[in-house]
Amino acid sequence: MSASLRHHLLIAAPQLGDPNFERTVVYVIDHSVDGAFGVVLNRPAAIEVAHQFPEFADRATPDGLVLVGGPVQTDVVLVLARVGDEYPRLVDTADLRSSGDAARLRFVIGYTGWGPRQLDDEIGEQAWFVVPARGDEPFADPTTDRWREALGRLPDIGRMLARFPDDPSVN
Repeated sequence: MSASLRHHLLIAAPQLGDPNFERTVVYVIDHSVDGAFGVVLNRPAAIEVAHQFPEFADRATPDGLVLVGGPVQTDVVLVLARVGDEYPRLVDTADLRSSGDAARLRFVIGYTGWGPRQLDDEIGEQAWFVVPARGDEPFADPTTDRWREALGRLPDIGRMLARFPDDPSVN
């Protein structure tokens, strides 16, 4: 296994070829010898926090949107919380009800997951680019072009790929 990619972003390469991850940016929550786990940051669901989780609306991200975190367990809602200067972490809504510590919350439906060495292999095949995540990354507006913005953080190749057309066959 390479060094842990916890609190990094995975940026889908244009040639990834999986519609679940086309032009996605994934926040890696955990990465170990047992596999990896993360959430897609740029796929808003047609659900607003205020409608589904009104008791948390005042602590939700300013955009108020729930994200589609990935194709795994799409019947599960995860909550990422930011407390102080800590990296975002998963929290249980029961804990949130009894604590006012979480300053910012991001609600996510489903997640992404990889088995042992699977993510490392995909990175080796250049299916993903990796950049360190900024502390507020999971709470940024998902409706902006997060994929192009994240690619722009990479050296030369990233800036070139950020201009990659949506459909190169019609270019």
